[in-house]
Amino acid sequence: MRSVFLTRCTGLSLAFLFLEQAIVASSTIWLALLARAVTGGGDILPPFIGFMCSLTLVYVPSIFMRTFLAKAKVAALERYLDLCMKGLRCVPHLSRSQAFQREKRPAIETESFLVIDEAFDFAQLSLSLILNVAFNVSALCIAFGAQLLWAYLLTAVLGVALTAASSGKARRDSAAMQKTRGRAYGALAGAWDAVTLGNAYNLGLWKADFEGKAADYSSKSAAAVRNLEALTSMTLWVSVIPVAAVMAHGMFSPTSDAALKTMILATFPRQIQVIQYIAEIVNCLLKGSAIRERVSALDRAMTVGSATDGMTGRVQVERLSCVDAEGRRIGLEGFEPPKAGRLTVRGDNGSGKSTLLLDLKRRRPEGSIILPAHNRLRFASVADGDLSTGQRLSRIMDELCGVEPLSLVLLDEWDANLDKENMGRIDAMIDRLARRCCVIEVRHR
Repeated sequence: MRSVFLTRCTGLSLAFLFLEQAIVASSTIWLALLARAVTGGGDILPPFIGFMCSLTLVYVPSIFMRTFLAKAKVAALERYLDLCMKGLRCVPHLSRSQAFQREKRPAIETESFLVIDEAFDFAQLSLSLILNVAFNVSALCIAFGAQLLWAYLLTAVLGVALTAASSGKARRDSAAMQKTRGRAYGALAGAWDAVTLGNAYNLGLWKADFEGKAADYSSKSAAAVRNLEALTSMTLWVSVIPVAAVMAHGMFSPTSDAALKTMILATFPRQIQVIQYIAEIVNCLLKGSAIRERVSALDRAMTVGSATDGMTGRVQVERLSCVDAEGRRIGLEGFEPPKAGRLTVRGDNGSGKSTLLLDLKRRRPEGSIILPAHNRLRFASVADGDLSTGQRLSRIMDELCGVEPLSLVLLDEWDANLDKENMGRIDAMIDRLARRCCVIEVRHR
């Protein structure tokens, strides 16, 4: 998954983020120099100009950073879908499995866009905080000396220790939250038909199912957020002690001169901000468990995996019959499709007719097209427009006649829900298609 996020736009966004935070941190140095110049009677114009420039020029790299970040999100989504196409392409024997779809489909169709967007925003926020703290601490240490550096190092050690102590709890909360989140997203798939068709019975069942899964997700999510915020607050309270002690010593020590006290007062809001950012970094480190869990879910979704037993149907050859256009019976044991012609497969419910087509597609991935009874496959001729079932299938058949290369077309119950007029027209189009490739159809009538 790491390669998904490492794009040229990501690198450029990071470069401008680095520049942005460097300019932000420079304002701390200019502020300290300005305070020293005011109390020492020096020239205040250069540090004043530097301070004003640091407050205004920061928006220039920020514009480019956010522009490339937006492009990086799209590039990452495209890369992820490319990996899905490699890992999941042509597994028709699994594509109709409800268990397989529950595991993979929500991650690819909805979560991929959301998680990649969240991951980039999380990374941008985390890196901004880390760079801001690193640059500002460096600037403050240049202004105040090594004592402050040791105070911030102790603050960092305390923050890391508290984070490490609570990371196990955060990971468990994140895993539980992600599991319930996936179930809630999966339940949304039935919303369209349940709402738009308006069957009160089906709508009630769907609503009860969704509300139950949403309540479970809400409970796990609230618990995870509550624990996370409590840990962050505790980290802030503990980590503020070393820096506050150094600042208090500088302010109230009899050996401190007016220039030092002025610098402390001038930079005090920035130092409080840095401490708050350190707590936010701890918050991000703990939240990282949730982001990693979601990214891991995307990673698992883009490959078939090994736990596919029981997800495929079974072909019962003895319960199936196959005839060609002349009515001659074709044996299905060790069957290989001919170069051209039309074959019709019939059989009882549950005999494996559709499974036979899916298995043929799996064995002949190149130069073949399968049309399941229910699908959302995209065709150029029906991409736009509100068409009836007959009109849609008629256009698809006409489009298939021009597809190259094409050696095998698999049709699953294409005549379902068609009137005689449409059936006759499409039947003739299938005959035309069968003159240039092999067409195998599953039919009930």
